[in-house]
Amino acid sequence: MPTNEDAATSSSRVLDESFFYPQEELSRPQLQGEMSRDLVAFSALLGFDSKKRNNLHYLDDHTLLTSAGNNMATMQSKHVFGLGGGGVGAIAVHPSRGFFAVGDKGNKPNITIYVYPSLKVFRVLRQGTERAYCSLRFSNDGAKLASVGASPDFLLTVWNWRDEQTILRCKAFGQEVFNVQFAPNDGGFLTTSGTGHIRFWKMASTFTGLKLQGDIAKFGKSELSDIEAFCVLPDKKVLSSTERGALLLWDGSDGMMKWWHFPEIDQADVKEDDTVAEVIPKDEFCVSVKSPHHTSTVADIRGVLRGSDHYLIQDGNGMLHRLDIDTKQLTHLAEGHAGAITGLATSPVEHIAATCGSDGTVRCWNYAATSSTCMYIQHFNAPATALNFAPPAHDATGRTIAVAFQDGVVRILDRGPSK
Repeated sequence: MPTNEDAATSSSRVLDESFFYPQEELSRPQLQGEMSRDLVAFSALLGFDSKKRNNLHYLDDHTLLTSAGNNMATMQSKHVFGLGGGGVGAIAVHPSRGFFAVGDKGNKPNITIYVYPSLKVFRVLRQGTERAYCSLRFSNDGAKLASVGASPDFLLTVWNWRDEQTILRCKAFGQEVFNVQFAPNDGGFLTTSGTGHIRFWKMASTFTGLKLQGDIAKFGKSELSDIEAFCVLPDKKVLSSTERGALLLWDGSDGMMKWWHFPEIDQADVKEDDTVAEVIPKDEFCVSVKSPHHTSTVADIRGVLRGSDHYLIQDGNGMLHRLDIDTKQLTHLAEGHAGAITGLATSPVEHIAATCGSDGTVRCWNYAATSSTCMYIQHFNAPATALNFAPPAHDATGRTIAVAFQDGVVRILDRGPSK
């Protein structure tokens, strides 16, 4: 494992812009006893991971990239499978929208750079972390890519991604890191944040070469906080969120989105006997949840993505919303399980799948339909743990489902015409 503030030692090389990897050469080898991949074909992906941070990115004005993305105008999906076989840890879109990066999970996972819209594998970045990537971000000029690894190494790496070379790397922090981001006008300045910290990094030339120099923000008299969200301002000042709600761009617990004038923040003064400069937001909006299937009445905001005339809001309640910037009209776009799916079963007589989850919902899906939409949803006040269809000997119509719940209750549900 590289030591702190290690400069890259990889040999210099330049890759041809016309070079692409054949995907079959990068796929994980088939394990002994594993079913042949020629015997099955992927059909549909239902729902999306609403609790994953930084999981919303635009590829063009109508195509949204997530861990389970689709064209929001047509609701048609394209699926790109992680080549490592362990799942997707993080994604990022190049400023040109001509490339996107997928950071895998698994043993020594890779970062795969795809060309959009052809989905050809353009570059593969190796040896960036031990188990999983938790955040990726391109610099604004598109020349660099920053990655942060999950436990156990929490490794921050800056890449010359076009030539598959490491520029710099060092340990970002000793606990979970949520985000990494370049300054808007300076690819040599980065910020990372996570559990109990926010840290500012500078790529500096020293007597021994290029180094990453990191300064941890001192909370002083202010209460220590996890930093879920931050914004790097044009002059490299950083505006960040806190758990208690001080100076937020958005807050993940009260459902509020707030807007401030940058000059007022930049010129705010702190009194000698105080540690906080209060700046009144110019506008605010509460993202409310109007769904009979959720107990919460406000959104659990996990991500905000700005479009040309709107914001897309990733809601930890399993929902995706669109907020019009001018009219503040909120439109519900998609909905899935909020959290872990704990049970899955398919009907013995038709193309219907039933799922249950830790959010207490039981859902029926028509997985053979073009849009693969959820047909029915029923919410209960306890997390569900398992389910199964009744065998045809007991129900020849395949409409009866038994569902077990964490509070010790087993419910028998019958699928009717509308619920």
